[in-house]
Amino acid sequence: MNTFLVLNMLGRLLGLFSVPSLGCALWALSNDRYQQASLFVLVMMMGVVVSAVLLIATNAKNQKAGLQETVTFLLSAWFSLAVFGAVPFLLRGDGSFVLALFEAVSCLTTTGSTLLDDGTPLSSSLLFWRGILHLTGASLTITGTLILLALSGKNTVGIQHTQARHIGISLRFSSFLNLFGLVCLSLIGLVILTVIVLVLNDLSLREAFSLSVGAATTGELLPYESGALVAESWIGVLLSVILLMASLNMGLLLSSVRSPKLLWRDMETVGIVAFFLLLLIILFLFENGSGVFLSITEAASIVSTSGLMIPDHRQVEIDIPVLIFFGFLGGSAISATGGIKIFRMRILLAQAAHEFGRLSHPNSVLKFDFDGSKDHVRAMVSVWVYLIGFAGVAALLASYLSLLGLDFNNSMLVSVGAITNSAALFRTELLDGYHGGLTQMILTFSMLFGRLELLLLFSLVIRTR
Repeated sequence: MNTFLVLNMLGRLLGLFSVPSLGCALWALSNDRYQQASLFVLVMMMGVVVSAVLLIATNAKNQKAGLQETVTFLLSAWFSLAVFGAVPFLLRGDGSFVLALFEAVSCLTTTGSTLLDDGTPLSSSLLFWRGILHLTGASLTITGTLILLALSGKNTVGIQHTQARHIGISLRFSSFLNLFGLVCLSLIGLVILTVIVLVLNDLSLREAFSLSVGAATTGELLPYESGALVAESWIGVLLSVILLMASLNMGLLLSSVRSPKLLWRDMETVGIVAFFLLLLIILFLFENGSGVFLSITEAASIVSTSGLMIPDHRQVEIDIPVLIFFGFLGGSAISATGGIKIFRMRILLAQAAHEFGRLSHPNSVLKFDFDGSKDHVRAMVSVWVYLIGFAGVAALLASYLSLLGLDFNNSMLVSVGAITNSAALFRTELLDGYHGGLTQMILTFSMLFGRLELLLLFSLVIRTR
């Protein structure tokens, strides 16, 4: 493995990450929050120093990167950004680095859950920092998936079966930062447009920013400043559209500007829309919904895993199986949700249909075909391994929470929510005070496990050896 290339790219990313840290420091200084500003300055200095050391110590010109280098870089980037991103939360978290790390990972994975005391509102600079982490995590998720697809080939088992679409640049590891910047700018542009619309409709800048970033990244920026107030208005419907857009394939969205038909030819896009409509019908007819608008916003909030616009009383009224099933789906692989679960659901449904066909025609020779895959047996084994792995981790986490004293329902909601990065499920008030340092670390790792698809990443590294 080319370690120098990995360190060089990590140095460039950390150097780029230090720029918004300086902005937050200046913002905190302008509001006379000197202690908070010092933490942002510390993050900036750490980023600049580590970046300079890595760039000076490595020379990665004209060096090629393979799958191992890409996976190693992504893992190191996620864990480095989590540590750097945790520093500004130390002051609000009473100096607990474990709690600060939980907050940073929750933002980076766009889960949005928080264990901070909601009695005092966050300062504007810290709120902006949470938004930066959300946008950084969403961009890193989309970019990393695109690069992995480009390097591993279209027949990668367990990853969405698609070619990386033409989006104006060559998809190579060396162009990671260019692609990362393009995705960031796309998300920021979407956030700015949404903020303008919300402010013009008499929402405060703080509320508009929280809702806009939450919609663009499919996560809650601040759970206790939720979108419940706009859930039954046309603004809620607008945010629902943005949530669904953020759950779609980013590569397809960028290329659909020239060819809109690409979206409706993509089965994952069709799947997301189908599951959204199914959940909408269930919520409106069977879950005692209070209107079409509320059902639309709740369906979008659950399918996108954001939980952005679900009123507190509705979180109790909606049946737990509905929350878990639809919350577990997530969005497309190349999306802000970062899930590849719809792909796995598709291949399992295709295999089920094939088996039913064999039962109805036992003497016929039926060939299983899934998007032209030539090795469906290996694909099915891979999908089942990942599903069993996720179920096993969720079961272990639920068992641990039950031992702490949580009831079965809350344990299942928290565990599945943490694994799927779904704030619609992972509501920290369900922990009921059972969140000591060890529990915070376990939940932090669970969120990273779900976002990074660690089983998949490690299998990619093993395949290249």
